[in-house]
Amino acid sequence: RITKMYVTDPERDTLLIDVRFESLTGEPLELYALFDPNLSNNGNDDSASSREGVLWAFDAQAASALMAKPAFEKVSNGFFGTSDGWTDLSQDKAMNWTYPFAAAGNVVQIAKTALDGKDAKTMTVAIGFGSDAAGAARSAFASLKRGFDRIAADYAGTWHQYLAKFKTPEAVRTERLKNIYTVSLMVLAAGEDKIHPGAVIAAPNMPWLWGKPAPWVTVSDAYH
Repeated sequence: RITKMYVTDPERDTLLIDVRFESLTGEPLELYALFDPNLSNNGNDDSASSREGVLWAFDAQAASALMAKPAFEKVSNGFFGTSDGWTDLSQDKAMNWTYPFAAAGNVVQIAKTALDGKDAKTMTVAIGFGSDAAGAARSAFASLKRGFDRIAADYAGTWHQYLAKFKTPEAVRTERLKNIYTVSLMVLAAGEDKIHPGAVIAAPNMPWLWGKPAPWVTVSDAYH
């Protein structure tokens, strides 16, 4: 059983994930993190590198850094469909490749976590972003150092401040309606352009459509 909670750091360009991993059989298991960066909305020109449990990815405009606490035990960089971690694990359910670098392509990164679901069950994963690899790593490291609980409290506080600006309509009288109303306000805020107020994502559930769509989806259903 994997239970995850996601928050963004209000002070940094970091996504934090609180992970709890439990073996339901009582036997130790292996848990891996698979990351496909797709920087600048295009994954075809990314490069990647790794060292001492940290995974970096970068293109000409942006960069990401993936790290965890406790630290990843093994890391590798590869290309989608040939040398990526998923292809590696699919062969014998073990991580055999530890490529330190992958240049200019659709890179996919993998990390073996320190969790076994039995004696080690919890970790925090950080994905930092920046204009370059150093900046992305600084962001992720600083967020990990501050800790998930403190940043989660900061994150919740920003939403409470936002919701406090609105007066609840008189029609919203029950606790159930109040929850629906406040969550709806948050969904609208999350989907709004942060640079151009009023511009909103047309379909948060399907902003892009790549490859072959599902049988119940028509091409006209997808917004771009």
